[in-house]
Amino acid sequence: MHHSSSSSSSSFLVRSSAAVLGLWLCLGLTAAGGVSRSHTGRFAEGYAGSSTCLRCHPNSVNEVMDSVHYTWRSPNPNLAFPGGGSHGMIDRFCALVGSSAMVNYFADLGDHKGSTACGKCHIGNGLPFPDPATGQFSQAQKDDVDCLICHASEGNYDMTGDAIYDAVDDEATHRKLMTDSASGRRRWFQDRSLRAAQSVGDPVSVAACLRCHEHGQAAPDYKRGTPYKPDHDVHAKAGMLCTACHQVSAHKMARGSRVTDMHAWERQDVEVDCSRCHGVAPHKNAELAPYNDHTARIACETCHIPWTSGASRRIWYSTFGVTNGPEASLPMEDPQSGVFEPYSAYSADYNARPAYRWFNGGVSMLAEPMHDPGAWDFRIASNQTPGAKIYPFRPIINGMVLDRRGFGYDPSFSPQFTMAAALDQMSGPLKMMGFMRPEGLNDRERAVMNQFPNLLSFDKEHYVRTGNVGEAASIGLARLARMMSGQDPWTASTEDLIQMGSKMWSGDLLGLDLPNNPMDPNYNPNNDPTQATGSFISLSHAIKRQGSLNCRDCHSSGGVLDYRALGFDATRTARLQTMWDQVQVLKTARTAQGGLRIRWSAKPARAYQLLVSATLASGSWVPAGPQVGDTSTGTSWWYEAEVPSQILTMGPQVFLKVQEIQP
Repeated sequence: MHHSSSSSSSSFLVRSSAAVLGLWLCLGLTAAGGVSRSHTGRFAEGYAGSSTCLRCHPNSVNEVMDSVHYTWRSPNPNLAFPGGGSHGMIDRFCALVGSSAMVNYFADLGDHKGSTACGKCHIGNGLPFPDPATGQFSQAQKDDVDCLICHASEGNYDMTGDAIYDAVDDEATHRKLMTDSASGRRRWFQDRSLRAAQSVGDPVSVAACLRCHEHGQAAPDYKRGTPYKPDHDVHAKAGMLCTACHQVSAHKMARGSRVTDMHAWERQDVEVDCSRCHGVAPHKNAELAPYNDHTARIACETCHIPWTSGASRRIWYSTFGVTNGPEASLPMEDPQSGVFEPYSAYSADYNARPAYRWFNGGVSMLAEPMHDPGAWDFRIASNQTPGAKIYPFRPIINGMVLDRRGFGYDPSFSPQFTMAAALDQMSGPLKMMGFMRPEGLNDRERAVMNQFPNLLSFDKEHYVRTGNVGEAASIGLARLARMMSGQDPWTASTEDLIQMGSKMWSGDLLGLDLPNNPMDPNYNPNNDPTQATGSFISLSHAIKRQGSLNCRDCHSSGGVLDYRALGFDATRTARLQTMWDQVQVLKTARTAQGGLRIRWSAKPARAYQLLVSATLASGSWVPAGPQVGDTSTGTSWWYEAEVPSQILTMGPQVFLKVQEIQP
């Protein structure tokens, strides 16, 4: 509809009909007759949720419910997940969470530390599955879409339902869990106040995104250790919105291809990459230009995210083979809160180096960068992987809960308790719900899953309140079974769920630290069981300009890169690790006068002499120009010298070298 700025057009809109009158109240014209972005005064009849938004934005709810922010999953060709299909936060197991959202959507975890209930961050009010009878989302699901969790401006969304808008409301971890008095069903509080609704109008702010994406299950630095805050990230300091990089179309947001741990990936045609703004030669300063030679093999984040923090271990059940220490007897009861907790290794200090791995976007379901995710051969990405660069990651060990009798080393091993058997048993519902391709497991996937004990999706509320992991596993499995058979997973009693679920696994628990990949260069079969090679969480924020890595950080003994683990042979590793200890000519270029400009790496407080010889056999070297640098004040990382054309023509061939002058 065209909205004219003339008063006659405005008068026509008011007179036309009651339906148009409702639209008029919603639009809110400016004094000049144009459409205002402000929503102040637009809700004469109050705000009733997404149904109110639909009056002016008729496609918005359908767009949202077709996006990853609602479905929590999508197909991902870069992901090795058994059976293919569509996956994401809805069904992935993660060490920080320990279990899956399908079981723990409405979990009441009380004073549990380190993770939260999955449903707190969902923009609906229930699991995002269509009605199994119709294959369509119900009207109740559409009405439950929470537009304001994203679109209410900073400081204007109430998480706790107390009508007090303060810092507690900045994060969804504090969202209030409610129980309907009539049905007894749980639901997460949604702020539908006029204050929240009328605050809409500006582009979605960073603060709005961080309501869910800031806490990383516990704290701003808990998961990735790279907070998007002005004191940590140059882009945040510059006031850039999240959507500047994560571009939006029809409520779908670009994620980018280089992500290990968030399986859902929409807008796959839009890359999220530094080069989109900075180009493939981002260093314009002449002194830094040699770094541009690295961009084909080194990701920008590798140098510009030099530090991280957060959780490095999260262990939910006693680790197999461990008899002493905190992993020997889990869960642990917190003496202050009485809550049963997993074991976590966590540091808030921003002083841990990332792990560095080759990565081209191919990844396993356990967040390992893979050479070929379709091969199912355990090969991690290497310098031979097409398109791979070295990226920084937050390493984390996953201590997961599995069925012991599906473990090949157990004397009571039975193939019926493996992951392959579980996937076969659930294949019908998984295919119907889109979690598995119609053909089911292929031969390669089946071979791997036959070696993998079944992952037990346990009920975290029962875990933290009772410490009975076996019962928690039975409840979780029963919930999944009821859901996949079209029954309500939330209405059965705890006792009935335990009885039902106990028939779906062996009853013997196993704790394993995953992944432990023998194809990983860091794998050592003689390590103790807690030294798994680990999962690798992608890092893309906390970008530094000052304090980023420089030549010395990588090309000296004790540097941050483990070249052998990255696939380089001993000779190449030795050279790469000692480059800083040698003078390296980095650039040569002809001058307009026919001479040669030479540029080389330098050390502070060093001076250099460029020498020339007509024949190496003579051993005679003479200066090709004045000394460069100053042993007392030299601070440059790079030096240059020009070799005149007359020196270059002193013989049929000319040899040049740079000699360091010791202070």
